[in-house]
Amino acid sequence: MKSSNLYRIHPEDKILQAVKEIDFADFNFKEKYDIQEWVESMPEVLGEDLLIIGKEASYFDNTRERPDLIAIDKKGNLVIIELKRDDSGSSVEWQAIKYASYFSKFKENDIIDLYLHYLEKTQEEENIDKENIAQRYGFH
Repeated sequence: MKSSNLYRIHPEDKILQAVKEIDFADFNFKEKYDIQEWVESMPEVLGEDLLIIGKEASYFDNTRERPDLIAIDKKGNLVIIELKRDDSGSSVEWQAIKYASYFSKFKENDIIDLYLHYLEKTQEEENIDKENIAQRYGFH
């Protein structure tokens, strides 16, 4: 059993209990259909306030690579979220670095377009345009 850093407190009995860690694979949780959906719906689970602006789309010319989720943090930094169900993947760090290099060529307009495309796919908002997004999120 893995060592847990998460505990449950039972207030009535004043008991502290370690929460057993699980492996996602043991419960047949999938990266794309479970973990990605959880993070998309509640990105604060990653430990900071993030706005998801893209999901599973090919944003780069001449490649079929697709980052799991793209977000913006409170400081306006682009955040690449690449999820793995377990540690069986090799070169995960290189995958993130490669995506970062691709996104380094993006301009402000490209990021706004990415977010508009995400909103259209998720249908979270209606009647939103580039100007509205630029104003709302502090783009110039």
